[in-house]
Amino acid sequence: MKLALSNKFALYAIMVSMICFSLSSVIFYFTCSRYIFDSISSANLSQISMISEKFDLLTKDLINDIDTLTGTPYTQEILNNYDMLAEEERKRLISNVDDALGDFILKRDKEVLHAEIISKKYESNLNLRTIFEYSNPDSFKDMHELLGDREFVWLDRGAAREKYYSSGQIKYLTFMKKIYDIESGEIIGIMKIFFNKDFFKVFTDTNLKYVIINNNRGIVYQSDGFDLEKYGNILTDDFSKANGFYNKQILNSKYLIVYTTSEYNNWKVVGCVSLADALQEMKQIRNYILLIGLLCLSSCVLFSFILSYRITKPINQMDIEISKISSGNIDDIHRITTPKTFFNGILGNKYYITAIYTLIIITPTVTAFLLISSMSYESIEKHSINSFMFRMQQLGDKLETKLRSYDKVAKYIFSEKQINEYLVESISGRTVNDAVIERKLDQIVERIPILNSGELGINIFDAGNDCIYFTNYKQTKFEEQLDVIKNNESNTNVFFPAVYDCGTYIINFGKKFVALDNWPDVRLFDTIGYLIFSLNEGFIENIYRSELKMIDGSNIYIIDAKGRIISHPDKTKITGIMEESYLKYIYGSKNNKGTFPFKKDSKQYILTYIKLDTSDWIMICEAPVRSIIEDIDKIKAMSVILLVFNIALVITLFLLFISHVLKQVTHLNNAISAVSKGDMDVRAQVKTGDEIQRLADGFNNMVSKLKWFMEDNYKKGIRAKEAELNALQAQINPHFLYNTLESINWKAMMLTKGQNTVSNMVTALATLLRLSISRGGEVVTFEDEINHVKSYLVIQKERYSNKFEVEWDIDPRIYSYKCLKLILQPIVENAIYHGLELKPDKGILIIRGELLSDIIKISIIDNGRGMSRERLETVRGYLERRENAKEQQSIGLTNVNERIKLYFGDEYGLKIFSEQNEGTVIEIHLPLIAGE
Repeated sequence: MKLALSNKFALYAIMVSMICFSLSSVIFYFTCSRYIFDSISSANLSQISMISEKFDLLTKDLINDIDTLTGTPYTQEILNNYDMLAEEERKRLISNVDDALGDFILKRDKEVLHAEIISKKYESNLNLRTIFEYSNPDSFKDMHELLGDREFVWLDRGAAREKYYSSGQIKYLTFMKKIYDIESGEIIGIMKIFFNKDFFKVFTDTNLKYVIINNNRGIVYQSDGFDLEKYGNILTDDFSKANGFYNKQILNSKYLIVYTTSEYNNWKVVGCVSLADALQEMKQIRNYILLIGLLCLSSCVLFSFILSYRITKPINQMDIEISKISSGNIDDIHRITTPKTFFNGILGNKYYITAIYTLIIITPTVTAFLLISSMSYESIEKHSINSFMFRMQQLGDKLETKLRSYDKVAKYIFSEKQINEYLVESISGRTVNDAVIERKLDQIVERIPILNSGELGINIFDAGNDCIYFTNYKQTKFEEQLDVIKNNESNTNVFFPAVYDCGTYIINFGKKFVALDNWPDVRLFDTIGYLIFSLNEGFIENIYRSELKMIDGSNIYIIDAKGRIISHPDKTKITGIMEESYLKYIYGSKNNKGTFPFKKDSKQYILTYIKLDTSDWIMICEAPVRSIIEDIDKIKAMSVILLVFNIALVITLFLLFISHVLKQVTHLNNAISAVSKGDMDVRAQVKTGDEIQRLADGFNNMVSKLKWFMEDNYKKGIRAKEAELNALQAQINPHFLYNTLESINWKAMMLTKGQNTVSNMVTALATLLRLSISRGGEVVTFEDEINHVKSYLVIQKERYSNKFEVEWDIDPRIYSYKCLKLILQPIVENAIYHGLELKPDKGILIIRGELLSDIIKISIIDNGRGMSRERLETVRGYLERRENAKEQQSIGLTNVNERIKLYFGDEYGLKIFSEQNEGTVIEIHLPLIAGE
């Protein structure tokens, strides 16, 4: 395919830029898109995990509350010995259990609708429930079969009866748990709780559209905005893994589906997130890439045309000059020079050219990478920080659950009537049995795991600040703390700074004991004592320690309302104060959670804070940005790799291409050098289809013509010498012959006393010889040349006795023009000897002279025997120099033809036409040369 050099450069530049820019941009774009999608998926999966974990924490909290409630002495007594109790005692215990169930619901007034305990032995007689309108349709046996080997169960539609459900969707979410006898470990009952189906709203603070489905793909709960008709088909998807995410086309939009599995019942929490915003960001990036790509291609094409102009301009000039030489116009040849400018110097060096192309292609590529990176960083950072925030919130939820469990322990101890009576009697001054109350408290501690595990210690004080009971951590200085608790009007837990005691850091917090009834000396809700918990800080650290391992270089710790550090992995920092600037930001924010950036040790960090609801504690996490946004480093590494690859590829491809072009130029230059040294057989073998090949072809044609001209001139010189020799041989001393003929003519006239035939012939011959030996040069007038022929014909007519007639048809205007001498007589002679002589009857010889627009044409026409086609082609071959004349009859024609061409040029000479038995026509074409 023939292409101009400019088009080749442009197409090659487009190809390389498409390979480098387009391929790299596409790879980088899709890599960043994947990281963006992963960050979005991770953030939303964190939200779903948070919902699932809150549900699991609720379940765990629920189990602890049920164990606490059903482990009380009155609950154990009524379930084990209902039929053996006295009526009054039976009523009292039932009242206590009902009150406990009521408290259980009050604590969850937005979650629980109803709670009941079904006794294994006395279910027909014993009704322990909060609201009687929720009658129990299941027997203990039915529920026990439903539970099977499980300790507890959340009822789903496959396991519960239609009574609990409405329109195929759960109406009451039900939880069941087995109740055990503390001493024997046997099952003595089952506790059932009805939850409001919308209770998930209470503990899921998220805008995510999600649905909770049970093991039979039934819907347990669907959030606001989750359109079942729109998203319902996701319920049939494969959720066999514990958690994950995938893309799904729903109607005309693309969505991200994220899911996770609840730890306690294998329910799936499935979220549905529209990817419209993310796709719009990707579309915007694509548009920018296309724009930059077009600029890159345009720059490559423009530079390619500039470069090709610099290369082809001297080539085209050389081509013009070579064409002049080939056509013989050597008087108008010009030397070709290229100005030595900085611009020409750059565009004449392949390394500079490669560097410019590399710059043109790499600059847009870097721009595209920076743009993609910038937009990707922003998106990834936003979603990664959101994901990190959700993880921190999960830790906060765990910590909240832990603190609530401590509060439940306090409420459990406060609700113990015997302890309440003991503290009231100590105020009244009545004698109390310390041993009895101590045994009672020991029993409570044994039933509550966190009180005998070393995690939590209790300190109980009477109204006079005297310690009546403690476990785990014995401390001596509580006066200031008791004063603070005494002055706390709300009777919520008061938290104190961490102190180092008993070989570890202890966090104390406590509240007041209040009277649960009216007494003679004490009224309802009067302060009767104090409870202070001593919390081992190490157990708090255990909650967030696992998260520290997941984020390199991070620090998670807890501060109180005054910025004092109460828990930290680095124990030397406990009791220290957080930096004031951070505290101002945290306390200046109205939000309970948030993030803000800061610098430490020249590194960028993100500080995340979560304010707890159950205390004045604030959980803080300081994490390096690079640890949270790990994908950004991967994107940077990818961009560096692609850029290095691009630069290497561009340099390699353009060096190869430009070297190939220069190789052809070098080959042509070598051929020119060889010709300049005299080697006329060398040819430039260039097959590029462009200006270089055109120049090479022109050069080859020029060399071929020069070689032909040189050979032709050499042959012409040889032929001229031969013609000159023949002329000399033919003269045979013409002066002597002329003088002899004059003597013969004089003698003939003397004999006949006047003119006679012999005298006429001798006179004609003398005239003929006189013209032949004239010294006027090679050129004569047509008049002289025609007179010469007429003298010749006088002799021939006498010789052939009127064998032929001669007709003259000469335009008088040609007499004054010049021609070579002795060119007509050989043609006329040839016509007589080879045409008319052998004709049986009388022949005709016509000599015609015509003056045309640009030539003089002389025609010698005879009606002799002519010649065959083969013979005619042979003679024409002699005249056209295709072969050398060998026959005598053709030598005369060939000599005349050669003389004319040598003197006037190849466009002049003889043309012959003949038909056998019809005759022959010989035309002589001569230039118009006017006489002086």
